[in-house]
Amino acid sequence: MQASAAEVPGGERRTVVLVHVLLVLVLVVLVLVVLVKLVLLVVPVVLRFCWAMKRIWWFLWGRRARRGPGSSGSSGGNELRPEGRDELCREATTSDLSPVQPLVKQCDSKCQDRDDRHSPGAWPVDPWEQESNGESAPGQAKEVSASSTPHGAGAAGATLLSPTWWSADELAAYLESVFPKLQADEEATEEIKSFGGEKLRKAERKTSGLEKQVDNLKETLSEKTLALEMRERELNQAQNQANELAQLQSENLLLRQQLEDMKNKTAQEQMRTVAQLQGELADAFRKLLTAEGSLKACTRQRDYLKQENSVLQEDLDKAKAKVYRVSVLAYRKLFLSFTDQERRK
Repeated sequence: MQASAAEVPGGERRTVVLVHVLLVLVLVVLVLVVLVKLVLLVVPVVLRFCWAMKRIWWFLWGRRARRGPGSSGSSGGNELRPEGRDELCREATTSDLSPVQPLVKQCDSKCQDRDDRHSPGAWPVDPWEQESNGESAPGQAKEVSASSTPHGAGAAGATLLSPTWWSADELAAYLESVFPKLQADEEATEEIKSFGGEKLRKAERKTSGLEKQVDNLKETLSEKTLALEMRERELNQAQNQANELAQLQSENLLLRQQLEDMKNKTAQEQMRTVAQLQGELADAFRKLLTAEGSLKACTRQRDYLKQENSVLQEDLDKAKAKVYRVSVLAYRKLFLSFTDQERRK
């Protein structure tokens, strides 16, 4: 009995430890699931927000590049800066500006020709200055290869770079040939500007939609944060309850150990008392047997005494009757003697 009582607390302790381990594992799994759900919910929102901010930044940067920091008047509105041209070309290659990509390339080449014409090397050079600087005389080179012009300009750039004086007819013919190109360049820039305005409006609409999406995502994020806080509070409550349960289980285990100890003590005391009572009972049984024997002897002696008493009673009765008769006779004798004496007197 003592060995079985000592084995029970160890098994219960192991079961309590296993229950605690299972509770801790369940709590860890719940925390991991909540964290994974939060990551899956927050990461797409953050990525979309970053993508939207990147698109807005690129749009604003391209718009500033197309306008330029000092753009004013009609000339600034119709002319694209190099940064704006590069940005527009990138947008044309990467986005839905592919229908006007050839037009953008044509405008870019014409703008480069215009830059070449406005550069200091594009104007006629004084032959006396060439002679003083040790350069060749006029007429030695009529044309310059297109590869020597900046930005790879065409034949127009080569004729502009020729070191000869222009006549009025040549200048008029050149202006007549260049004027349609300039008009076409302005028309192309107007088309690009109108298309850029449409693109800007579309981008603004997209930006407004993205802002709405960002607001919605902020609202959902706030809701998710509130839900997360509620989950955290519930998790804290569950942890507190688990701690209280563990404390109660430890107290229960302690009480069970105390109960087992008391049971063992009471069992030992009961065994001792039972053994003592059994000894006392055996003594009492022996005493009872002896008392029964003595009682039987007493009963036999009583019966014998009763018989003797009855015999003695009979003898006593006989003696009393005899004494009575003797006393009567003696009284008669005394009475007769007394009467005789009286008579004699």
